[in-house]
Amino acid sequence: MKKYVFLSVLSLTFVCTAVNAETVLPIVETKGSELTELSPEAIPGLHSKIALADFELSNLQLDNILEQQSGIQVRHLGGRGQFSYPSIRGASGQQLQIVWDDIPLTILNSSEGELPSIGLSALKSIDIYRGIAPVELAPTAIGGTIHLQSKTSDASDAGAATVSAGSFGYYGAGAWQKIRKNNWAALASWDWMTSENDFEHENERNSFNNPNEKSTEKRLNNGSDHQLGLLKLNYSGFKDWSPILLLQYQNKRRELPGLYNIPNNNAFFETEDWRQGVSLEYKNTKYGNSKVIFANYQQTEIFDDQGDDIGLGRQKDKYSTNGQLLKFNHNLEYGHASYIATASIQQEKTESKDDLRTEDAIRNLCLRGDSCPAEFDRQQLHIGGRATWNFNRNLRINGQISRIKLKDEHKPLYGLAGKKKNDSYTTSDVGFEYFFTEPLSISAIYSNQIRPATTRELFGDRGFTLGNEDLLPESSRGFDITTRCSGSSGSLALSLYERIIKDTIVGSADGRGVIKYENIGETEHQGIELNYSLDIIQNLTLGGNVGWHRQRISEHDRQSFIDKVIPNQRTWDISNSLSYKYDSWNTSLEYLRQTGGYYEISNGNPIPVRSQVNIRLAYSQLNYAVTLETNNLTNNRVSDFDRYPVPGRNYSTKITVKW
Repeated sequence: MKKYVFLSVLSLTFVCTAVNAETVLPIVETKGSELTELSPEAIPGLHSKIALADFELSNLQLDNILEQQSGIQVRHLGGRGQFSYPSIRGASGQQLQIVWDDIPLTILNSSEGELPSIGLSALKSIDIYRGIAPVELAPTAIGGTIHLQSKTSDASDAGAATVSAGSFGYYGAGAWQKIRKNNWAALASWDWMTSENDFEHENERNSFNNPNEKSTEKRLNNGSDHQLGLLKLNYSGFKDWSPILLLQYQNKRRELPGLYNIPNNNAFFETEDWRQGVSLEYKNTKYGNSKVIFANYQQTEIFDDQGDDIGLGRQKDKYSTNGQLLKFNHNLEYGHASYIATASIQQEKTESKDDLRTEDAIRNLCLRGDSCPAEFDRQQLHIGGRATWNFNRNLRINGQISRIKLKDEHKPLYGLAGKKKNDSYTTSDVGFEYFFTEPLSISAIYSNQIRPATTRELFGDRGFTLGNEDLLPESSRGFDITTRCSGSSGSLALSLYERIIKDTIVGSADGRGVIKYENIGETEHQGIELNYSLDIIQNLTLGGNVGWHRQRISEHDRQSFIDKVIPNQRTWDISNSLSYKYDSWNTSLEYLRQTGGYYEISNGNPIPVRSQVNIRLAYSQLNYAVTLETNNLTNNRVSDFDRYPVPGRNYSTKITVKW
């Protein structure tokens, strides 16, 4: 590793000199206000901020935008709005944290790491933290954290509206509006999307029974409907206090298509999510800045498969989660150092309910030891801090530590014995960043982190998941070294990372489709990532990244593992974008390529090469813009889930009006 690090720094130094030998990298000063805003530069490592203004004319969704970033691979189930989740450097969905305006979207009782499918009207930027995150944001995300940040509501009056349409029955609309009056400012936004996802695909049943016979059919029961709303209200009439009121709403309804088409399949999964938040920030030049955040959230999930169409039995289950979060952050700058202290308490209650069977039938199933509705309670206490010391004009040292205490309780119905579990964990990381006289910097960070099992993994849930109270928490040791350079002609960043996770938690299904979680041993994750943005000529920009990743199971007791490769993870991923702006025209050509990896845990079914080309052409005049977009011009049909059909080439158009 040391040899690779030395060669990386040496080669990047040479390239930086070529990019702009005369540009001197400005000294970065750490200030309390920057820490409050959770800037990706607040801690060492390859962290990045995506400005969504660059995508405002596009029809891309959040998962498409994230897929263009280094180290992130997004798994899709096929079609707009269908199930998808990001994986950062080989992390599972449970190892990620998704945060929106300081409020977690991933709930404590059952974290899946799934993103909202729409919502660009509300969002200003996305912060991506690979491996570790600021201690005040997500103390237990051993795989990484994605922080969605809304537009600010303290600007002058402005607004915009969009309508869009495309292939496979896709329609969308969105609008946002800022209003300011005296000391009051408000931001309101709404997004809506629907898609039939009725693309044509090869009929797997015919081709399996008779390989010489090929036929196509439309994908059925694969539609999605999404809505997302935001209201942000802030008041600036106080001298030192800044209160903000936040209201978030999501509704997602997805049809469940199963592996094959079934015309009469009416199975679906629907999620409704309400989140109310209040933040109060106090700024004091002598004693630092303080911020208090309180959030209350309610999530309702309905899983409806009354026809037993997707192989899990007849079900109509409802899951209701109510949670509260209280967080306190305090920033203090003293001399050449800055500090932040954070403390939070979060509690959740999740109730499951069987809406298909009678009360007597449910009681009989429970008493004989079958699936039983229950209540899950989890409370998380967290206290942590970070210290950043500017040793001199060139060297900055950073350290974080967190202490987490969890209380879990499982309460079955009908007087059955419940279960309790209490645990405490400590996570920490330390790193540095050194700025050379040339436009070059190097940073390194070492971390020890813990990811506790969710209550679903511990106690079971949703009618087909068995609990395992003996699960150990996942523990991660990570190392990341990054070199960066920037100049008038562009910027480059090269990162090498290694993460070793012990007691990795995986789920395996039996012949009935019942899932049980267990610790399989140890996994290793290593990779190299190169990010670049270069101004070739005036108005012509080349941006993108290249990444090599190795995900291995280094310790296990299963003979079924061949080559010890973690399934569903790519080895190489390449994303390039060539953008050109001239007068009122804006064009871009994007190329995405992924190679390597296996579909299944036995590593006997390799994933084919994925190669896609996207083209976008936009014309703007005054306050109007029209966008034409072709995605997957190469008509690539490689799926992220084995044998699940995915759409090929598709088209869309979008009209934007600003005022």
